[in-house]
Amino acid sequence: MNLLAFLPPWSGMHPLIVHTPVALGVLAPLFVIPAVLRPGSKGWAKATLVLLVIAGVGGWLAYYSGEAAEH
Repeated sequence: MNLLAFLPPWSGMHPLIVHTPVALGVLAPLFVIPAVLRPGSKGWAKATLVLLVIAGVGGWLAYYSGEAAEH
């Protein structure tokens, strides 16, 4: 039994993958505001960094899935 049978092939994943970095890129500035307002608290700054790293990796995956969808 293939547990991931419901997922489309790599070339069909582009519409699913491309929205994750966009959403995280929109949320990241909202995490910066509390980080700036509370300079002693490092939690918001770390959370912002994690969001931006995940958005960067998601952008890379979106690019390559878009290349696969094009061909």
